[in-house]
Amino acid sequence: MPFRTLLLDTDDVLYIHPRPDRHLQDYLAAYDLQPRHPKVVQKALKAAHFDVLHGRIARQEYYDAILSFHGLPQQALEYGRSVLLADAAAIQPIGGAVETLIELNNNGLEIGIAANTEHPAEDLVIWLEDVGFPRDLWWMVMTSCEIGLTKPDPAFFKATLQITDIAPEEILYVGRDFYELAMIGEQGIMPLAFQPDNPENIGGSNIIHSYDELYQLVLG
Repeated sequence: MPFRTLLLDTDDVLYIHPRPDRHLQDYLAAYDLQPRHPKVVQKALKAAHFDVLHGRIARQEYYDAILSFHGLPQQALEYGRSVLLADAAAIQPIGGAVETLIELNNNGLEIGIAANTEHPAEDLVIWLEDVGFPRDLWWMVMTSCEIGLTKPDPAFFKATLQITDIAPEEILYVGRDFYELAMIGEQGIMPLAFQPDNPENIGGSNIIHSYDELYQLVLG
């Protein structure tokens, strides 16, 4: 087996959110409010999103900004944070992910997560455990908000390597974003594109469309 460690992104790689913002929509409806379009929210809170991903502001502060932008009053923010967390936790594993990663781990591959996220590693591990991923499956969980760096900044993976004894060429990274994959490849880590939206831009990266293909690539 050429690789020692498998690192995976989270959204649309490990899991999906089958009904995104469902709890928020219900909460807004209780106040007779309509949800703002996600792209409008993203544009308006771009700076806050950057800051929360880098751990410069707390998740609570970012959530308050989201809720206020939707028009909720100050007294509704505290409960609103739990609503946003419920949406974040409402995940569904990609088909075959649980079984394949357990099998790869049983065959000696270290499994880790590398995510740009406002959520700490402990929250991700709990949510993943709730949908079938064993807690002890994860050899490492690197989150941007906890290390103050985001992918594809080379410093993100340098920080990862500094706490391990792994060489870049021993790591296989699974993600979707073509720019991120290209940058990661330049760092000596093998990039693997999972169901990319724009396969024509992936260039020399390998592309897979299922966890069966991942299994065959690593162990086949």
